[in-house]
Amino acid sequence: MAGLINSDGAGDMIHRRAGILRLCILAGLAACSPRPSSQEQLIEICRPAGMEAATLRIGEMEVPHDRMVARLHHVEITEEYGISIRLAEQYAYQLAQMTRENLNQSLPLAVGEDVIAEPVIQTPILDGRILIAGNFTRREAADIVARLSVPCPPESGSGS
Repeated sequence: MAGLINSDGAGDMIHRRAGILRLCILAGLAACSPRPSSQEQLIEICRPAGMEAATLRIGEMEVPHDRMVARLHHVEITEEYGISIRLAEQYAYQLAQMTRENLNQSLPLAVGEDVIAEPVIQTPILDGRILIAGNFTRREAADIVARLSVPCPPESGSGS
């Protein structure tokens, strides 16, 4: 059974190999990398016009899209994609409380109505940073990030 495991306080992760999700809750993105030589990027994506914003649900807590920063996470060497999320301070505090109270229990993560992970909490998550990585295609991860992001600015210079 997959679970969150602490790696020297640098991060927690579940490995997704052959369909098992790898979830990293981390103090720094580099700490989450299974291979220190991996080239990792965080890519900013905005929500296109017409795409509905989504709420992030972590257990019973709902985080509106404007109370977090979501980025596309890309590991170049393996071509893996994921979702990096940093919660606003008040939600990071609530997540810390929730994970302290739910050790060794499953805590579902959902974007809108879609559950994307159900990790078992093995250590409190204190810094409000979440990395959901593994077997996402670029498009799958980018669509999730877009739904959790701010709207794209209107195109400038148009209107002839």
